[in-house]
Amino acid sequence: MKKLLLFLCLIAFQFVNAQTVFKCNHPDPTTENLKQISSLLNSSTKSGTKRIIPVVFHVLHQNGPENISDAQILDQMDILNKDFQKLNADTIDIVSPFDTIFNAPNFEFRLATIDPNGNPTNGIDRIYTPLTNNQNPFIAVNSWSSEKYVNIWILKSTVSGVAGYNLTSPYYYTPNSCPSGIAMLHTYIGSVGTGSLATSRALTHEMGHYFGLFHMWDDINSPGGVGCLFSDGLPDTPNGLLSINCLINTNTCDDTSDPATFAYWGYDVIDNIQNFMSYSYCSNMFTNMQADLMRSVGENPLYGRYNLHTDSNLIATGTGPGPIIAPINLPYVEFGSTNQFMCLGDSMQFTNSCGNPASTSYLWSFPGGSPSSSTLPNPSVFYPTNGLYDVTLAVTNPNGTSTITKSIFAQVVGNWADYTGPTQQVFDSLSLFWLVQNQEVNSTKFELIPNQGVSNSACYKLTNNFVPDTTIACWYQTSTIYNLLGNKDVLISPAYDLRTTTAVTVSFDYAFASASNPISASEKLIVYSSRNCGQTWIQRAILTGTDLIATFALQGSDFIPSSSQWTTKTFNYTANNLDDKTRFKFEFTASDSSNNLFIDNFIVTGNLNVGSNELNNIEIYPNPVTFNQFFNIQFEEELEIQKIEVLDAKGSKVKTLNVNDVIENKGFLIDIEAGYYLLRIENQTGLRIEKVIVN
Repeated sequence: MKKLLLFLCLIAFQFVNAQTVFKCNHPDPTTENLKQISSLLNSSTKSGTKRIIPVVFHVLHQNGPENISDAQILDQMDILNKDFQKLNADTIDIVSPFDTIFNAPNFEFRLATIDPNGNPTNGIDRIYTPLTNNQNPFIAVNSWSSEKYVNIWILKSTVSGVAGYNLTSPYYYTPNSCPSGIAMLHTYIGSVGTGSLATSRALTHEMGHYFGLFHMWDDINSPGGVGCLFSDGLPDTPNGLLSINCLINTNTCDDTSDPATFAYWGYDVIDNIQNFMSYSYCSNMFTNMQADLMRSVGENPLYGRYNLHTDSNLIATGTGPGPIIAPINLPYVEFGSTNQFMCLGDSMQFTNSCGNPASTSYLWSFPGGSPSSSTLPNPSVFYPTNGLYDVTLAVTNPNGTSTITKSIFAQVVGNWADYTGPTQQVFDSLSLFWLVQNQEVNSTKFELIPNQGVSNSACYKLTNNFVPDTTIACWYQTSTIYNLLGNKDVLISPAYDLRTTTAVTVSFDYAFASASNPISASEKLIVYSSRNCGQTWIQRAILTGTDLIATFALQGSDFIPSSSQWTTKTFNYTANNLDDKTRFKFEFTASDSSNNLFIDNFIVTGNLNVGSNELNNIEIYPNPVTFNQFFNIQFEEELEIQKIEVLDAKGSKVKTLNVNDVIENKGFLIDIEAGYYLLRIENQTGLRIEKVIVN
């Protein structure tokens, strides 16, 4: 038997003459398939009993519109069940001669109420993942057993914008084979929410393929096809060229050329434009033989769908037998915020992404925050002390409570600069103020490591050398999956006071490897700056392709750069009086080919202008001062000095002086090494920097 590389039913929709058009890149049946279809149609095992089919929807999302509501999924289930039980109201519109042969397999699809681990579920599995941006090959995220459930994955985007596809054909089923199921764009699910009435039959079409149906024309994805010498193995579906319009009297092929079809009809019949397996926007029927074929595929153990409707499986999945079992609608829980990073004095706006009905209650926990808890759906929180804080959200409905905790989610920093002027961060000291954000909460995140930097120094490393997930290394995949596509990881610098620094340049060393061709690689490293504690970020530099990738590295290998594989990136930065606490952010976006990224030697250079006269009437003496002696600072109390710091020549803080001691005319003991220092004096409106020499 011919092995199918990927059983794709690719349905692309476009607007032609203001009508929705279905496109499907589904393969033609082979000679062997046609023999199987003939045998199945003649089988005596099929019955007319209603078959219950357990279903699970895996909603892959990034908290966008692709995270469709329960209501949209329930609407799709209603449409699907009406179509597969001949209960759809538009059967009244079926034209002759098909109004005498329309039928349905009498399948009832039910959302699972028990998951594979025996836990209650509502049959809707929501997963935050960048893999919602689907590319070839497809990744069957969190697939439930294909012999117990029909898996349906909801996606934000698909390859070439197609609307959906089947993973595997029943005709190529083998026991313990790869996951089967259907992947669909969220905009082609149901008639409400992000769906629409015009596209709401796309899943009916795909489910027809899932149970063994083929198209009624040859495998050509453009109107007209290439000819009429084709058979889907079903004589009651007349041959016709692909049509994108609902012209119900179209007759594109002479059925006398197909003995089986002509023997069934006895004349050259019109095309069955209204068939669910067509591309028309007016599809509303299956034929008798299509219904029989789907029943036979569903009831024959050879095709991997047989166990779905057995009483034992219905009990195991909580879908039967007997009357509908109400799903255990435990609430879905997920949240985000407008900004994970903020300064003291700002508030953080939290937003639940749960999509639950209004009757749902919320309980937030904000340790260290004010308020420390909240029952509002989308609260705003103030943190009085800088630090890294966990956030917990518990969502409750009549069926129970779901809870999620995100560690160090809220990152609150001081509303001041950590360094003044030119500064060199070589990462050899652990007393740094860098922050890491790992949006996907996975193992790929920036970490400070003691070696592997330039000259084997300390550096920040983003580990991207994922080990492949062998549980989905299926024969229909064209390559190994590394589950990195679209991952974003962030590294945020300390705050720099650059108000008195001119001719500022920023530089850093980096090394990155990938299995991608640099010319077509999708990885990118972007550097941003922010003057307002991350409320807005401005792009300063972007590295892609050959500028980013130092060398080729096999996927799964652990790339460690040699000295020749490091590159320095430099960009200019124009500072002004708003740069009192400027931060820089590295944001790396990965592909499935990515390997490790290293960042070292972050350096801010420029000319620090000392002797600023923004604050007058301040005296510093003696200057120079001798080690282990006292020196004094005098200023008028009306200046309301807030902070006094001693900085080294690079702008790094050496110590902080007590402002109250100055007011009380206390001297300061110079207990620092001899050298050149800067004294930084600041109030709410001004700044003064003076040179101090210690002998």
